[in-house]
This record gives sequence, structure tokens and C-alpha cells, in this order.
Amino acid sequence: GVNYNQSQASGYAQYYPGAGLRSVGLGTSAVWRITDQLNAVAFGAWNRLTDVAAASPIVTGPYGSPNSFVVGGAVFAIPFLVALVSIARHAWYPVLDMAMTEFRVRDVGTAHTPLVGLPGRIGHFPDQGSHPGPLSFYAVAPIYRLAGSSAHGLEYATVLLSVAALVTALWLAQRRGGAPMVMAVATLLSLLLWRYGPSLLTQPWNPYLPVLPWIVVLLATWSILDRDPVGWLPFVGFGSLAAQTHIPYVGLVGGLGALALATTAWRAVREPESRARSLRWCGGSLALLGLLWLPPVIDQIGRAHV
Repeated sequence: GVNYNQSQASGYAQYYPGAGLRSVGLGTSAVWRITDQLNAVAFGAWNRLTDVAAASPIVTGPYGSPNSFVVGGAVFAIPFLVALVSIARHAWYPVLDMAMTEFRVRDVGTAHTPLVGLPGRIGHFPDQGSHPGPLSFYAVAPIYRLAGSSAHGLEYATVLLSVAALVTALWLAQRRGGAPMVMAVATLLSLLLWRYGPSLLTQPWNPYLPVLPWIVVLLATWSILDRDPVGWLPFVGFGSLAAQTHIPYVGLVGGLGALALATTAWRAVREPESRARSLRWCGGSLALLGLLWLPPVIDQIGRAHV
């Protein structure tokens, strides 16, 4: 319904529905077993307003619809909560790359704040290079500190980063194809998690950490090419995380970024009616890109003067 105050605020006519059938709908859910302790759950439902509910001016107006969809925006929330509980109940001691990651995370915010990523098999020993940037250390550090700077803090932070990537991927899927696309992407992600196992969700290992952000990059690129410039923001954020954490993603993300940028520029010339919105999202995201890549730039400038 729409009462007097709501009518004055929104412009919709007043409406007071009586008794009657409000809606009909269908729903479904699916559960994928990943491990003995970890399941992925997806759910969705379609609902159609009928009778007095469908006659509401909110529904019949230009932005209304009698159809609504409910999908699992937190599809993986329960499994990740299980993962968090499981992490807390088992001792874990980082070694090798994980131990080096913890050293770098500990340094964030100190006089030794890292400006590049982990050392990698880049070049020849002992003059090996590093992965491009420290963004993964910066992203993990707040949760690591809140967890008492314990090794488990690395795992908690990785779980939360994974949740952020998955939710963003499902959000982008909803923008591209509604509930059916969300279910399709959720199925793809479930299969991916099943094949990789729980380590993908909980271990801050630099080959694993960019996998889910890469899915976000692919969906964000699709959004940009499909005339949805909102995709620029997740593209820059998760693309920078993937590229800085593991160097093979530099070419992949950079190639898609060049394609998206060229397409945006071409449309800005050919489609003036959408130019302002596209350039606003693209320009703001490029400013974010400069900020996220400032640490490795500072590192390179400093090395040039050594």
C-alpha cells in the first residue's frame, strides 16, 4: 500500500489494498559438497504479485514489476562461517611462502611497510624479482591485526576476501542476466571451489589468492563491454589485487583492461548520450588504479636513485 505521507514523498497515488491473494511463486535450492566440513549452498525463488498487490501504483508504475526474484546473495555465507570455526579449532603454522607472507603482513604500517609483492621465480638467483605489488598484504593486514596478529588471522582475512570476491561476482552476474545468470555463476563457482578444495578459501598463498578475483575481473569486463560502466570499479579493485599478487595476471588483466578502455573511449566518441556516465565511472576507477599502484611505483622510483 501507499499511505498519504509515502504518496507525498514518492509521487505515487495513495493506495490501500484490501483482502485477496497477494502472490504466487516457485523456489529451488541446491547444495554442493566440497569437503566433509564444507558445503556450498545456492538458492533462488521467483515470485509474482497478483490481485490487489499487482494493482499497486508501485507495481504498475514505470519502475515497478509484478515479478521479483530472490537469489542467494550470500550463497557461500554458511560454508565460510563453517570454515572460520574450523580454522579456529586447529593449530596452523605458516611455512615457506606463507611464512614470508606473514612477515610482510606484520610489516604493514611500520617503517618497513612492503612496496612490492612476494619474491618469485622471476629472473635468476640471487637476483630474483618480486611479484608486482603489496595489495594483498594491505588487504589482509586489518583482519590480521584484529585477530591478535596470529597466523589464524591470515586465514580469517583470506576467507573474508573470498567472500567479498564471491558476492561481487554474484552481484555482477545479477546485473548481466538476473536470477538465471546468478544461478549459473553460482554453479560455476561451486564447481571451482569443489575442484580446488578448502585451501583456495582459507590459504593466503599467492597463486591461489587471485583465482576468485579473476572471476570478478571476467564478469566486470563483460559488464563494461555490455555498456554497464559500473563494472569499472570491481575491475580495477579485484584486477589490481590479482595482478599485484601473482605476476601472470598482469598480462591477463592488462589485456582485458586495454580492451575495456578502448571500447569505452570509442563509445564516448560515438555515443554522446552515455558519455558522461561512462567517463565518470571510468575516470574515478582510473584514479583508484593510480592509488592502488602507487606503492610499487614508489619502490621503482626509489630503486632508480640507489
